[in-house]
Amino acid sequence: MRRWWSSFALLHAVMATGTAILAASAQDEPFRNEMLVNMTSSTLGLATLLVFMPPLMGGGDVMRAQPDDTPEARLHRLRVGEGILARSAASTEFLRSWVPATLSTLYVTAAASTLLLAFQRTQGAILHSAGGAVLGLGRILLHPTGARDAWRRYLRAHPDAACDEAPVTTPIEPRAALVPHGLGLGLRVDF
Repeated sequence: MRRWWSSFALLHAVMATGTAILAASAQDEPFRNEMLVNMTSSTLGLATLLVFMPPLMGGGDVMRAQPDDTPEARLHRLRVGEGILARSAASTEFLRSWVPATLSTLYVTAAASTLLLAFQRTQGAILHSAGGAVLGLGRILLHPTGARDAWRRYLRAHPDAACDEAPVTTPIEPRAALVPHGLGLGLRVDF
């Protein structure tokens, strides 16, 4: 996870810095505008990495900080570890859903359209479309899925994982009752 995050953070930072330098030193106004759009895209890519940090980043430090000298402390430490792994699995599930891919595609389309329609930079719009699609969707597809897979295996092995209560051992009996409903009676079943 750290390698994935660091690689994309470095890539976005280098691209944002490079395009900022090119924009600041550009003599040509249309080229400057194209570099500013590219810088904005890379900056937003870096910002999303910084704002939505993977839960596993720093998880080892959190776990090492938990005491383990009593049975209650060990149980708490287990719950903290389960929480980190569950949040990381949920993060991966969300990243593999349709929402991030759609948002990435919509942003790349909007940025390329701005280059094409507002600044008449046809070549820049094509390059931004291709590069944005490869980088945005590649970042999603290359996101590690190990935490999600580990969480699924853990839940299969330990069905009571991440629960704070003792498992219910006695079955709950269903109850039925006649209740007033509209102009007549209804049957209500609780279980």
